[in-house]
Amino acid sequence: MSAQTTQHVTFAKPDEVRSFANGRLELLHVDGSAIGRLVLEPGWRWSNDVKPGAGTQLCEAPHFQYHVAGVLRIAMADGTTFDAGPGDVTSLPGRPRRLGRRR
Repeated sequence: MSAQTTQHVTFAKPDEVRSFANGRLELLHVDGSAIGRLVLEPGWRWSNDVKPGAGTQLCEAPHFQYHVAGVLRIAMADGTTFDAGPGDVTSLPGRPRRLGRRR
């Protein structure tokens, strides 16, 4: 494992911006890892704004999130739902991805 280095970065100048309907993801690359800021507009829904491009029924990426503003309704594959709001931290496991060809 390599030693951690001192870095100072800012979301005022993200390394990468991925725009999609009703929102955007801003990414910073820090010491070999990525940290993102997700900005969602009112009315954003994963099922409407991301699912068509993702090609999956549910989001398969793991998330560790700090919620700054607004309220995000989260629905898990097991049917669990909850609201996350300002000051909340959520840890959402990713879904295992199949390798190889889908049948």
